[in-house]
Amino acid sequence: MSAFHPDRLAELIAYAQQLLAEMGLQGSMVGHVGDGNFHTVIATKPEDYEHVQAFSERLVRQALHRPGEARIHGRRAWRERGMDAPPQGLL
Repeated sequence: MSAFHPDRLAELIAYAQQLLAEMGLQGSMVGHVGDGNFHTVIATKPEDYEHVQAFSERLVRQALHRPGEARIHGRRAWRERGMDAPPQGLL
């Protein structure tokens, strides 16, 4: 999902857990948190894809609005989410 400053990563992981519960989704998080990276893995039925996509959008936007550096892996990830090019320095 993102790269985030390790000192602030716990806040974003807590937000992701809260958002999963709020949206009624079950998922897990994996990553190499020492580098500030984590990924949320959600198994879903095809008919629920848009709901999971909404979770992803909210999580990414939250990460980008928090203080410090945040990155989404690769420009393709930005295009796939229908977002404009990232602000300078985010990739």
